Amino acid sequence: MIGDKIVALGGIPTTRVGPVKEAQDLTSMVKLSLEMERRSVQSAQAALALAGEDTALRVLLESWVEAEQADVEELEKMLADPDQLRTSEI
Repeated sequence: MIGDKIVALGGIPTTRVGPVKEAQDLTSMVKLSLEMERRSVQSAQAALALAGEDTALRVLLESWVEAEQADVEELEKMLADPDQLRTSEI
């Protein structure tokens, strides 16, 4: 959806992947995921700040922020409770 909106606004979405960090254990993997999700929230919030009066774009970006923030909160809960981390499906 984000890519479609970028094209609709005259841009070209990127397909380049950034560096991939590797984790050797579950806790490290969740920490790396949390770091990535927090960056995603920041990116979505920055884009939202630029959306102006484009209601459709604002709704799309708000949904993105909401989804990413939910992921951040879930990962934070996992890290706060080691028992949950051991029994969660990632």
